[in-house]
Amino acid sequence: MADPVRKYGWTGPYCRKVNMDCLGDQQDAAYYLAPPLPLDSGQVYAVVDTLATQTGNATYAALSVNNASLLEGVTNVLDTTLKGSADSYSGTVKHSGKFFVHYFTRNCAALHGLAGWPENCTQITDQMLPPRSDTSAEGDPALHGMFMAALRDYIKPGTEQGPGSRKLLTPRILTFTRP
Repeated sequence: MADPVRKYGWTGPYCRKVNMDCLGDQQDAAYYLAPPLPLDSGQVYAVVDTLATQTGNATYAALSVNNASLLEGVTNVLDTTLKGSADSYSGTVKHSGKFFVHYFTRNCAALHGLAGWPENCTQITDQMLPPRSDTSAEGDPALHGMFMAALRDYIKPGTEQGPGSRKLLTPRILTFTRP
């Protein structure tokens, strides 16, 4: 996943170079943004990372689904939902309570029988994100049927700054395909 703050210069006065509204210094959060990922061929994505609210590195966090064709957020999964989502892996993963696992797909029923189903899955409907075949939908037609996952960690407890970057792992996205 890309770190847009570093990669695109979204901090302080540098954000003006990319025509952003620079009302704040944007140093209160850490952002990770995935590249556009297709959804319309049965893909299931598992996003795995540390949950910064459980490691003491953030006050709150959110994982979002963004319509890649419009770069528009369509839904959020809050840290309160992510908390405990990796507990079923405690037999093989130390400190599983400090991690999260969340799935994104067009049809969460594909995960039936897996640990954490259905609460750890966000179903991305055609109303949230148009399918690739929808030629009348707004946005870039080349990006229809694609979403971008974004992880945001906000304000390290006891500070007015974002989480310590040296205490964050880069999120991983695992891709599966429904049979």
